[in-house]
Amino acid sequence: MNGLVSAKKDSNSEEHGTNVGRFLAKRGLLLMKESRDVAAVRCDYGNKLIVSTLILSTAKSTRGNTSYGIRFGHTDEEGIERESAFLDFDEIEELIGAFEFVDNLARQMLNEQRDYTEVTYSTKDNIKFGFYQSEGQQQAFIDVGGYGNSVFLDVDKLQSLKRTIQTATQHLVSKGAGAENIEL
Repeated sequence: MNGLVSAKKDSNSEEHGTNVGRFLAKRGLLLMKESRDVAAVRCDYGNKLIVSTLILSTAKSTRGNTSYGIRFGHTDEEGIERESAFLDFDEIEELIGAFEFVDNLARQMLNEQRDYTEVTYSTKDNIKFGFYQSEGQQQAFIDVGGYGNSVFLDVDKLQSLKRTIQTATQHLVSKGAGAENIEL
């Protein structure tokens, strides 16, 4: 399992949560929030995963105070949002790599007889995704809030979700996201 290495360590590795989450928690400033729904991914049991772009900036300044990210929302069968979490722009490349790794591993393991096996990846805001395999059957899951309320979908749909994230990323780049624009 050398294809995916532990998360990058940098000067901000001690901080918890996302830049987007910290930005939203700031008080005493005028905040401008721009969002766009990119897709609603249908999951099993009537649940949906809503993927949206999110651009946050302060109204005081147009330079240096902007944060870009992706928002994931989990809605139940009645359309009520149950949980949401954020992904910072600087996490996207690693997340896409994790999707590739998980997909390849699922394909390799598909015909293997194993005890219950679970493969997961977690982001800074505790979005967890992966798959489990038991008795030759596989099921993908995504837990948006980190509270164990996962949505389930076919493993093949993880590639569709990856493409949705890539589409969201392209939109963010078109709006100015890039390494020089990430609030640290």
